[in-house]
Amino acid sequence: MLMTLLMRFKSAIRAGSPRYLMILCFMLLSASVQAQTALIWLAEEREGRRDLASVAHPVVNEIRSQLPESIALLTPLMDLRDQQIIDADVLWQGDQRTIFEASERYSVDHILVARVMEEGSRPMIEWLIWLSGERHTLSTEGEWSTHAADVTEFLAQHSSSPVDMASIDAEPLALAPMSGLQGTQVLIFGLHQATDFLDAMEILHEQFGHSAIRMISFNSGVLRVTINYDGATSGLRRELSGQPRLDSRSNERLEFTWN
Repeated sequence: MLMTLLMRFKSAIRAGSPRYLMILCFMLLSASVQAQTALIWLAEEREGRRDLASVAHPVVNEIRSQLPESIALLTPLMDLRDQQIIDADVLWQGDQRTIFEASERYSVDHILVARVMEEGSRPMIEWLIWLSGERHTLSTEGEWSTHAADVTEFLAQHSSSPVDMASIDAEPLALAPMSGLQGTQVLIFGLHQATDFLDAMEILHEQFGHSAIRMISFNSGVLRVTINYDGATSGLRRELSGQPRLDSRSNERLEFTWN
């Protein structure tokens, strides 16, 4: 299309038609505004194992269907070249240098890393998103369409500039040790200050012991841990609910709000 417009632009110059020339200038400017591109890498944790997730994952299709036309979502080829650079641990750590190295061949504006945890009926995704050279974190939960809606809204608000592939300044995150299916998952929301996080961890360690607590993640004020508890889930719920700074927010899951 762009080549056709350029040819018409030359013809308009020769013909000396100002009005037609102005129309073509507008069309050329419109054609030159390319849709931004975002590349998504996926890893998943299921039944105590981490692996690369399929690029045909349902959350990818949901995001594609909800993104505005100004942003195009790409998935990696996952050919031998990608597999030599990327694995699930790299994505789980958020190893920026390695992720950028693998993404460079795709010449994209933005990079998304989805770390999917399918435990129970409401999967959770922790996102690492690079926009304008700045690394963002986002946690989403619920149906796949809900995950997509939250990510789409975030991208629409923050994707005005392309990522700077040269700004590599974030160290990889330490990987949480894998312990199979041991422990019961607990989520604590509302930890917006560093002191909130430290206080919450201290409370859990004091109540259940350091060895019983495994921290899975802490993103966007949400702490996710597993607790090795010798007893029924109902007993664990009662003990956690007995903490004055934890308010239960779900009757089905061990989810609490920090106060």
